[in-house]
Amino acid sequence: MLNIDKVFCINIKTSIERKKQFEENFPELINSPIFEWYHPERDNENPKRGCYNSHRNIWLLAKERNYSNIIIFEDDSKLLVTWQKFVDTINNIEYPDNWKLIQLGYLPFRTNVYNKTLVSISSSICAHSYIENVNNVFIPEFNGLEIDKYFFIPDISYFFLNKNLDGMYGIYPTMLVKQNSDKSTISPYRNNLGTLEYDRDTLLKISTSINLYLFVGIMFIIFVTTLIIFIAYKFS
Repeated sequence: MLNIDKVFCINIKTSIERKKQFEENFPELINSPIFEWYHPERDNENPKRGCYNSHRNIWLLAKERNYSNIIIFEDDSKLLVTWQKFVDTINNIEYPDNWKLIQLGYLPFRTNVYNKTLVSISSSICAHSYIENVNNVFIPEFNGLEIDKYFFIPDISYFFLNKNLDGMYGIYPTMLVKQNSDKSTISPYRNNLGTLEYDRDTLLKISTSINLYLFVGIMFIIFVTTLIIFIAYKFS
């Protein structure tokens, strides 16, 4: 049994197939007394707001019920490990005193090793699965930012500076991934970043040494500059 007060899964009321998909991926969880569905209405006017508010409303509900810690899944989450491995890992986390969120599946840009099972987050993306310290986190009303950007990239400086986000951590190695799907049921945009197939252990190790986002950006600039020079030379 997970040592967690409650586990929620966000599933839009009309997304029957996504609900079925989650049930197939987490059969042990959905039959547990600590599990609960959260079924929001689709926000057709502003899907980013709809996603953000789903996460925020669960936090408010958890505070109302006096929960201490919860797990939030989005319905396209998929385990990369066995259920028992997941439970054992969660139950044996050495929680930092200042922790607010612990990402369970994510794409890291810059991290720092904290202990044998956690990295501290400087910048990352994805909010499809995380543990939340209900009384230590604060989620304001929607201000235009997507939920993962609010949590894990609060401003552009975190892309470039090696400074840790206060209370933000990631499980090491990652244990969940977003499943491939044509389109998010909350956002109108396809989000491939969380579904990328990559060696997560290697990527996390790299992210503890360099800023991956900045590195990719610099390599892209070098490539474009080289291409321009080559074309200019060839046709001069």
